[in-house]
Amino acid sequence: MGFIQTETPYYQPIPDALHSPYPANSTLNDPTFSTCTSSGNCDAWSLRILNSQNVFVYGAGLYSFFNDYSTTCSNGGGPENCQSQIFDVENSGDVYVYALSTIGSQSMVVDNGASVASYADNVNVFPDTIALFRTG
Repeated sequence: MGFIQTETPYYQPIPDALHSPYPANSTLNDPTFSTCTSSGNCDAWSLRILNSQNVFVYGAGLYSFFNDYSTTCSNGGGPENCQSQIFDVENSGDVYVYALSTIGSQSMVVDNGASVASYADNVNVFPDTIALFRTG
């Protein structure tokens, strides 16, 4: 993938993505967000890599600007708490992400249920940025 960009729903977290407008479907490997331990606002992955090998991302902007249509959660120098998590890697190996930038998310990367990159450790000018994320 190259130069990908996503924005999570402006209305989140109401309605909850697990129940409305469509309930989670395990047959389709829908996420359950069971690792969501913060405020509960992590019901929209910008990028989810599941059961995959040899994935390369060259430039990614994963943005969450809103919480219930308000941008106070993503203002520059603000709390970055529009949502708890934004990028999920599960049961995957050899994942390489070069130049990952996020906005509005407490955790930039979750790898097999554990937060491995916090926005607070990667603050940049406006987006929080990591030069390289990789799994083994």
